[in-house]
Amino acid sequence: LNYTKTPQSMLSLIVPALNEEEIIKEIIKDMIDEFSKRKISYEIIVVNNGSTDRTKEILEKLAKKRKTLRILNLKERGFGLALIEGFKIAKGDYLGYNCADGQVPPSEIVRIYEFSLKYDYDVTKADRLTKYKKIYRRFISRIYNLIAKILFFMPVSDINGYPLIMKRNVYDTLNLKMKNFTIQVEIQHKAIINKFKIYEIPIVYQERKAGKDKVNLKVIWNMLYRLLYYRTKSLKI
Repeated sequence: LNYTKTPQSMLSLIVPALNEEEIIKEIIKDMIDEFSKRKISYEIIVVNNGSTDRTKEILEKLAKKRKTLRILNLKERGFGLALIEGFKIAKGDYLGYNCADGQVPPSEIVRIYEFSLKYDYDVTKADRLTKYKKIYRRFISRIYNLIAKILFFMPVSDINGYPLIMKRNVYDTLNLKMKNFTIQVEIQHKAIINKFKIYEIPIVYQERKAGKDKVNLKVIWNMLYRLLYYRTKSLKI
């Protein structure tokens, strides 16, 4: 993919991490290696999202050796909170996020970013072609996407598909509030309201290499509840 970089083109990638001691070192090193190989101007901001294992210790050791890696430690948990706090200190003119579970190859993050630059997209995000192997996760994902589309009339194929990358002026417009997973809906919903265009790119999506899946029945119920809660709030926007 050929595109013209400007000296100002820099990506700030926020990576929330919760108890990922088994894989966090490998995941971050793989991202750094890929970004460096592709000669991208970047910073990775890993937000330690209230981990109780060795995630913080591992990250701080990594950050001492790498200027492009920044660590933000939070005591309070929340995926949306991690993104909001990470975005606040981001220096790039393109802001994005990815998870710390290793399910998205770093090459796909770069591909989405390069599409953003080449075609000057406002918001560019992943549409996970190969989704969950577990039947119940596929079912839940489809139901969640269907409910979100009905509630917010969003022409998006994969609501929770990540990574997502947006221009800084898009982020500055959104005034993000949701401190949980519903922030992904909030970002896209507010972007559409403000006439920003969202472009989805099919990506390779793989299963976790290690670590524990954080999604359980309690999390699923909370996600649905928060989705309805955000809908009531969005009516006042």
